[in-house]
Amino acid sequence: MKPLVPMDNYGMFVDCYDTARVDSLYVARAFEKEHKNVLRDIKSLECSDEFRLLNFEQSKYVNAQGHQMPCYQMTRDGFVFLVMGYTGKKAAQFKEFYIRRFNEMEAQIKALVNARQQFPKLTKMVKAIHDNPKPYHYSNECDLLNRIVLGMSAKQFRERHGI
Repeated sequence: MKPLVPMDNYGMFVDCYDTARVDSLYVARAFEKEHKNVLRDIKSLECSDEFRLLNFEQSKYVNAQGHQMPCYQMTRDGFVFLVMGYTGKKAAQFKEFYIRRFNEMEAQIKALVNARQQFPKLTKMVKAIHDNPKPYHYSNECDLLNRIVLGMSAKQFRERHGI
């Protein structure tokens, strides 16, 4: 799966279907667990096959020795289902953090999708200019338009007008 938004420092990314996901490797690091145990926990979840298919996508990564190893890419719901079984103060802190981070990423996704829908000509032109447009290509073009029309970036406009 090619990500729409690349993986950040917290193992989160946006897939090509505009869905925020987190990688099982980062869950293992965040909860200080061995990755093999996180994989075991995912495989032993007592959820329906439908839920598993929708929220846990098996993938691969290359380890330090150059071998392909299994991992999972989870949606927010899959992540929450998995980590609700983890306990302790550190686990609680990470649960809150990742839930907040998923919500932030989903807001970014909505803004990107909304911009693409509201500005079809701009979207078409960005796709014509770039063979494989990245999300920042759209925001750069929008920022340029704001600077031309408003004389300032959208952020500066919002700050100046208390929006």
